[in-house]
Order: sequence, then C-alpha cells, then structure tokens
Amino acid sequence: MDNMLWGNQKAKYNSEKFKQFTDGKELYETTLLYTKMVPIQNNPSDTFWTYFNQTFEANGKKYENDKIEGNELVYNLSDRQSLKSVSGSGGDYLSNEIFYRVAKLRQEQRPNLTTGHLHILLTQTTQDNKFFYIEYEYRNADKLTTDINPVIKDVITNINNLIIKI
Repeated sequence: MDNMLWGNQKAKYNSEKFKQFTDGKELYETTLLYTKMVPIQNNPSDTFWTYFNQTFEANGKKYENDKIEGNELVYNLSDRQSLKSVSGSGGDYLSNEIFYRVAKLRQEQRPNLTTGHLHILLTQTTQDNKFFYIEYEYRNADKLTTDINPVIKDVITNINNLIIKI
C-alpha cells in the first residue's frame, strides 16, 4: 500500500502503523553482483540512471550516499551493526522490509543464496502523484508519464539480460 505514498515519511504517515521487523541484525547487505549491474558512470543523456545507493538512517544520523555514481562499497555494514537503523537506502517502504526479512532468512537458512533488492524506476503515475514527485525533486519527475511508458519494456529487458548473465 505504500505505493500510494502512505509509507512515505515526507507525507507524514502514522509511524505506529509501520513498525519494522526487529529480530535480527540491524543491517544486511545484498549478495547480488552489483558491480555487474551498476555502471561506474551513467550516460548523461540517459533519462533514468542506475545507482548503488547505500544511504541509511540510524541513531538520528543519515549515512548519505544517495545518487553517487559507481559501484564501490562505501560502508562496511559489519562495523555499523551496533547502530539502531530507522530506514534503508530506499526509505522505509514495505519493499525494504521484505528485503530485510529475505536477507535474514538467507543468512539463517541458505547463506550462499544470492539475494538483493532493486528499486525499479517509476515511469508512470497519476497526475496528482506526479506533482508530489516534482515537489520533492525526484530526478526527472517531469518526465514521468500518466500513461504506459515504453521505457519500462527496455528496463525489464535489461534486468532480464543482467540476471541471465549473472
């Protein structure tokens, strides 16, 4: 339901309804081959870019690495396990909670399983939500469409090609 922006902090949701799963490590890392998925540098002419976003918030401090190009690991999460995490690189959306639970299960039951979390670009939205994304300065929010955007087919094809190569 957070796709309706109910889980967005900027939309001032009721945090009592969105409690995080807490039985496990504070932070889990992807085991995807992100160095093959994320370019060292994006092509400036591309409308939508790919990032390896390692931003997270813990203990009242935001560890920022938002929209920095490249695929170098910035934070060693094992050094930050004592922190109290509030949100991950994609915010506090339901999909991030799902990744947390999958990563926890992976570590406990199948540590060699490759798992990760991708946030796919938003290519279409309602007209009302489009104004929200523009107001909060989402990159290229003015390029979002309110109908089906042909870019999504290319994105899905590229993801499928990456998964097959990995």
